[in-house]
Amino acid sequence: MNVAILRRCLIALPALALLLGVAVKAAAVGAADYNAREARYRLDQAILGGKAMDEVTWEHMRALLETSLAADPGNATFNEDLANLHFLRAAGTRGNAQQSRTHYEIALRQYLRASYLRPTSAYTHASIATVKLRLGQFDPDFSAALLLASKYGPWEPLVQEQVMAAGFRAWGALQEPVREAVRGNLRRAHELNAKRLGQFLAAQKTAFPGCAQLQVSIPEACPSR
Repeated sequence: MNVAILRRCLIALPALALLLGVAVKAAAVGAADYNAREARYRLDQAILGGKAMDEVTWEHMRALLETSLAADPGNATFNEDLANLHFLRAAGTRGNAQQSRTHYEIALRQYLRASYLRPTSAYTHASIATVKLRLGQFDPDFSAALLLASKYGPWEPLVQEQVMAAGFRAWGALQEPVREAVRGNLRRAHELNAKRLGQFLAAQKTAFPGCAQLQVSIPEACPSR
């Protein structure tokens, strides 16, 4: 091999190494996405389809998502999926308050990470509010989550219901701007689907703040106004 060829090979080596690194990273991210898709499918079955997830399946989904996050830690969806998985476990825990709290705290950490990576996701902010409600954390971050969920998902029914459910239960701890955001969701939910709102409110009777505080003119909420 002559000197010119050797020089060209030496020059090409860093580029080849860089390309190899990119290919390895792409393969890892692809595998992470593939694993996360299975976990997301199982989560959808459990949360939306009402199919219980046994402990073995839950542990397998956790391992898949943690492996995916190790390969692609900046993926907001992976973080939120892991949060949803821990929320599911916390909500399903019976008779072990500490275990339930631990899973809620992990879920909150992952939701916060997801909101940092994807700050305009109304669903993520609504989930943060819901978890902080379960943890009894009625702090400025709780109020901020209600406001941001209302801002970014004003016409999303599931966001509206999460904001209302959390806002009703924490009504006494909310400042007026946050209360008005909750009222706004109530008004929009009525405009969007009055029948669905009526069904939702029927399930919220024990948490309903009362018409004098809500100050709304909506038959499904305050028929006397």
